[in-house]
Amino acid sequence: MLGPLSNTIHGVISFTWPMVLISVIILVSFRIAYLFKNHEKLVLYKD
Repeated sequence: MLGPLSNTIHGVISFTWPMVLISVIILVSFRIAYLFKNHEKLVLYKD
């Protein structure tokens, strides 16, 4: 019963993981650039 659902979820993940990875890299890059531009320190427990 979970076989087709599991295959569908696996197929969706295999197609979308590169897009998710690129999006995360872009967002982290924007955050680091913002911190450098505004001369703020990186505090991990606040971010």
